[in-house]
Amino acid sequence: MATETVTTERYVVRRAMHLGALRREIRVDDIIEWQPETERMKLNGMQVDDHLAGTSASEAMRQLRALSARDPDRPAIEMLEMASEQAEQAEGLATSTLCVLPILGCLKAAGGHMEEAKGLIAEISPVTEQQREFLEMFEDLMMAMGGIPELESRAHDDVQVINGWLKGRGFDIQLPDEGDPEGFAVASILDMLLKWLHEGRRTGITGATGEEFPGVRVDEGVTVSHLPAVHPHPVARVATKSGDTVCMSMVDEVPGGFAGLFLKVADLEKVKATSHMHKGVCFPMVDLDERPDITWIQGLRFGHDYYVKTAMQQTRFRMNEKGARAQSAAAMTIVRSCVRPRVQPHVIDRPFLLWIRRDGLEFPLFAALLCEDAWKEPKEL
Repeated sequence: MATETVTTERYVVRRAMHLGALRREIRVDDIIEWQPETERMKLNGMQVDDHLAGTSASEAMRQLRALSARDPDRPAIEMLEMASEQAEQAEGLATSTLCVLPILGCLKAAGGHMEEAKGLIAEISPVTEQQREFLEMFEDLMMAMGGIPELESRAHDDVQVINGWLKGRGFDIQLPDEGDPEGFAVASILDMLLKWLHEGRRTGITGATGEEFPGVRVDEGVTVSHLPAVHPHPVARVATKSGDTVCMSMVDEVPGGFAGLFLKVADLEKVKATSHMHKGVCFPMVDLDERPDITWIQGLRFGHDYYVKTAMQQTRFRMNEKGARAQSAAAMTIVRSCVRPRVQPHVIDRPFLLWIRRDGLEFPLFAALLCEDAWKEPKEL
């Protein structure tokens, strides 16, 4: 499978300014994502307009780095992270996981620690569109997490305490010590052990390429549904002793984006019609240990003073004839901004649209596009 390496550099803006190369203002705590190989830039999660890409984006980064080098004690931008990703060029599906509960557990634990230990009530503020979409999608779930006993969360001012807790629970991810005396660390662990209501037996599964894989056959406690108008493949639901249900269905494609798996699950949940052509289900055994990329949550703010500087996750899933176990841990460091945001006036220094509206009228009383030829001091009003 052909791949290429794409590096993404993430920066937080430390000084507000008008950047000529981008023809726009950038503000304190804005997030810049820069890919040197493709010369593509995102500002607060939004792609810089195509006509500004390439030379303009490169010139903007050159200017920002030059400003930072000129005054190291007051840099224009500060790097948050550099990540290299393998971008797959070949078509096809790749193994991936999305377990949001530990991520939400970290955010909730961070808010609780700030309130209890620091006496601050800090509202969570997204700085990118992806963060905003995530919070809007799962806000209700975060409020209801108290009813999930398999989820544990911790927060501590000493990052090593959190690292020790993760290691003691069998996870390899370890947070760096950011060296911020006012910062702290959080972690959240989901651990679900499910036993089939009726234990299965071992079998073999032949893959699409003809390779043989270890598998499981479960005949009892299984419901198979099929609704070809919604999904071409049957959906198997296997009952467990805890009352939870493990659902499985073959797929040919999954929507992209961080919520793609959830969107596909929502479609498959509509498949309820019982199929009488199948009794029981055979499925492969699974042993997965993955580290999903959740760096997109970095930069998320808690009030005006704190933000997520480091975020990582490790997810494990195992499944055999006895049952299944899902484990996932997320961990974050929360640090204090070295530069507090200052309220700055908005500067209108390019052609602007002005209009006068009155309540009850559909159209404005007056509207004008005002360019530099009209920027004059009037003799009188």
